[in-house]
Amino acid sequence: MLRLEEEIFEKLKCLVNQNGYINTLSKLFVDNMFIKNNSEKNEKLEKLYLKHQNSKEYLMRSELNALYNLMCQGTLRLECSKNIDYDFQYNETLNLCEEIHKSIFKYEHKQYDNESLQWREAFFYGSENQHTVQLKDFFKDKYLCDDNWLLSNKGFSISDTLKIVETLNGIIRLRLVNEQEILSGGKLTNDFYKLFLFTIDEISFHTDLDNKICSSFLKAFSSEDEIEKYNKLDDLNTRKAYPFLKFSDNQYFLPSLHMLLEAMYETPYHWMIKDDDYKGEFGNNRGAFAENFCEKTIKKVFGHENVYKNLEIYKGKNRLGEIDVLVAYGEVAIVIEIKSKGLSQEARQGDIDAIKKDFNLAVQKAYEQTVKCGLGILDKYQLKSKHVFITKTL
Repeated sequence: MLRLEEEIFEKLKCLVNQNGYINTLSKLFVDNMFIKNNSEKNEKLEKLYLKHQNSKEYLMRSELNALYNLMCQGTLRLECSKNIDYDFQYNETLNLCEEIHKSIFKYEHKQYDNESLQWREAFFYGSENQHTVQLKDFFKDKYLCDDNWLLSNKGFSISDTLKIVETLNGIIRLRLVNEQEILSGGKLTNDFYKLFLFTIDEISFHTDLDNKICSSFLKAFSSEDEIEKYNKLDDLNTRKAYPFLKFSDNQYFLPSLHMLLEAMYETPYHWMIKDDDYKGEFGNNRGAFAENFCEKTIKKVFGHENVYKNLEIYKGKNRLGEIDVLVAYGEVAIVIEIKSKGLSQEARQGDIDAIKKDFNLAVQKAYEQTVKCGLGILDKYQLKSKHVFITKTL
C-alpha cells in the first residue's frame, strides 16, 4: 500500500539529516546533473544528452534542489565516521523520491481533486524551461541597466558575477577529472562534498578579483535570513534564491551551478523591487529588457527591416493601443504583446483559481490586446512610432 505524501516526506527529512549525507547529496548531483561519456561505446554527446533527459532513472533538478533545501533545513553533520552506509543513503533517496512522486499523483488521498493533482505534478516534475548557458546570457541582458545599483548596493557588478561563474565552472570540471575513481563506481569517501566546497581566496585568485568583491557575491547569494521553512516537496524553495551554504567566513558549499545561475536571474529582482527609491526605474528597465529581448530574437527570424517596436495605433486622433513588437513580413502581420507575469507559488501547488488568475494576467490579457490591435491594422488604422517612420503598407 502506498504511503501518504506527508509520511514519505518525513522519511526523507530524517534521511537527509543522517551523518555524512552531504556526501551522498553531492554524488546524486554529479550522477544526475553531469553527462558521463563511456569511451568504450563512443556515443555522441547529443545521443547521451537525449538519453539522460528522457530516462526515468535520473532525478530531476527540482527533486535534487528539494533534497538540498531539506538537508539545509536540518543540522548539518560533517563528523563522518567510517561506518556510514553511503549505498543505503543513495538508494533509499532514489526509492523515497520515486515513492513520493507516485504519492503526489495518487487520487485516493482525496487531498486535492484530480485536476489540481495533475497540475501540481506537471509543474514540479515537468521538463526544464531553460539551459544553463541561456541563464548566463539572460542575466547579463536583464540587469544590464541595473549594473550601477548592483555595484553600489551589493558590492559586485555584472562582469564580476560572470567572472565568478566561469571560475566556479572551471574549478568543478577540473575536480571532476580528479574524482574519476569514485565517479566510475568506486566507494564514496567522507570528504566527497569538498568537490563543491569553495573558498573566497580560491575564487579571488582565479578571477583576479578583490577578496571583498568575491565575499560580497557569496554573501549575497547565501543569506540564511531569507530561507523559509520547508514542509512539502513543492513548497517555496528559497534555497534556490540563495544557493550557497555558508560553512565559515571563507568557505561556501554549492552543489549546482545551474541553481546559482537561476538565482542570479531571479533574486536581484527581489532586491531591487524592495528599494523604494529605485523600484520605479527598475520596473522600466525590466519592461525594456523584455521588449528588447523579444525584438532581438524576432529579428533573427524575420530580418531587421521587418520588425518594429513600440508602435502606437490610432484611429484619427483616438489612440487605440500600443503594439510591443510588430512583424510585417510580406502580406502577414504578427502582433506581439509582452507580459512578464510568472506562475505564483499557489498555482505551482495546484490551486486552480490561482492558475486561472495567472493565465489571465500572463496570456489572456495579452491575447485580447493583440486581437484589438490586429483588428485595427485590418481596418487600416494609422501606426506611429517614436523610433522609426513606418513606410510599409499593412
